[in-house]
Amino acid sequence: MNNNNLAEYETDITGEKLRESGTIEVLPAQPFKIMCAQTELDPTGFDTLRQRFSLICEITASNSRLLEITPKGVSKGTAAAHLAASLNLDASRCAAVGDGESDLSLLRWAGMALSVANAIPEVKALAKFTGPSAEEGGLADVFDWLIAEKTSRPPI
Repeated sequence: MNNNNLAEYETDITGEKLRESGTIEVLPAQPFKIMCAQTELDPTGFDTLRQRFSLICEITASNSRLLEITPKGVSKGTAAAHLAASLNLDASRCAAVGDGESDLSLLRWAGMALSVANAIPEVKALAKFTGPSAEEGGLADVFDWLIAEKTSRPPI
């Protein structure tokens, strides 16, 4: 897979529009999220970006090949908190499922954190329940467990 194919593959998954740029200055507007893709599975491949920008941006890996850079304070957790507040829902009544670093803020926010077997160790450590891997239909098992858990507990 060449660099363009990798970027297109990742944006197809996320539903985001791909804009390739040599520099930020040529973009038509201020970027909301910058996605950096690496073709080699190098665990240290994003270290320079993390060191340079982590004090001024949120930096999380979606997977071993994709790094997401967003403005400080922008994360899945803050998005969920904002949405829940607009619906008048307390975090204690919310569940979230994740598998990667980019899900950590969401899982820390939610009252019930859940994961799948192929999640990173930090995600599994937060999870009350971990289903089989995503490739084995683990998300369905997570939802089955959540429904069973909800029906066995008295309402809040």
